[in-house]
Order: sequence, then structure tokens, then C-alpha cells
Amino acid sequence: MLLSYLVVYILLQLIEQLISIIDPQLQKQSLLRLSQLFYIMLMA
Repeated sequence: MLLSYLVVYILLQLIEQLISIIDPQLQKQSLLRLSQLFYIMLMA
């Protein structure tokens, strides 16, 4: 279970990097939606 949290955390970090490179203005909104989605998936 702990491992899946770690994987999600790493994925979020990578996605954050990608978004900041591609479109800095979208970064916060997209990251917020993505993190909410990941939390929902983890809770399910």
C-alpha cells in the first residue's frame, strides 16, 4: 500500500515538471485536478 502512494507521488512530481515546461499557466489548475483524481483512485 505504501508503495502505491510512493508511485503516485513520483508520478505527480513528473507530471508537474512536464506541465511547468509545456504551459506554466495551466500548471496549478491541472495539478489540482490530477491530484484530486489520484486521491479518489487511492480511496476507491
